[in-house]
Amino acid sequence: MNLAQRAAAAAQAYRDGAYEEAVQDYQALVDAGAGSADVWFNLGNAHYHTGARGKAAWAWENALRLAPRDEVVRRQLENLRAEAGVVRPAGDSVLHGVAARLDPAGFALVLLAGWIVGCGLVILRPHLRAPWRKTVAGLFAGLAFAGAVVGGTGLALVEWDRRAGWAVAIESVDLRQAPHEGAGVVGRLEEAARVRIRRREGSWVLLDLGAGRTGWSRAGAIAPIGG
Repeated sequence: MNLAQRAAAAAQAYRDGAYEEAVQDYQALVDAGAGSADVWFNLGNAHYHTGARGKAAWAWENALRLAPRDEVVRRQLENLRAEAGVVRPAGDSVLHGVAARLDPAGFALVLLAGWIVGCGLVILRPHLRAPWRKTVAGLFAGLAFAGAVVGGTGLALVEWDRRAGWAVAIESVDLRQAPHEGAGVVGRLEEAARVRIRRREGSWVLLDLGAGRTGWSRAGAIAPIGG
């Protein structure tokens, strides 16, 4: 079955209410490298209908990675977390919230265009005879380079947020003091919660719980966003 046939089969299964089958088909598309924002969104919808709210949240988070300005997906994700009683992600901040909504493709275009235009005007300026034309060229070159700086800053913010180690709890799990089942429980992470992974140790991950607190979770209960 090629990708087009798989996509058609996934859509048909979803329309027929065969959500488990739709999950398998959409996941197959993701595994084959065809995980567009729409595919991730539909995978989340299918997971949600099977009752797997954690996996639905994980899929929608990945959809937002590819389409950060899609407020429909964002609202569905927020509604799901409200429904699940999930609190604000540990380690989240206003700056992380802003970075998560930035479109890297747009900022890359601004960076490239600003740099090309700015360099072109700098090269052109010495060949202009009229002083006022040189002044205008210099002014516009400065504006172009300022735009390039804005584009680069936006890309840096996006990369900073993506390297923060965000993940989603695909099931509810006890958090422990150390990476083994015999360690004391320090809290419980609810299904669909968005968390940050600080490091891995074997089949365990250390999670940032905010306010300097950490807890160990089984790695299988946590799905990295974008990974």
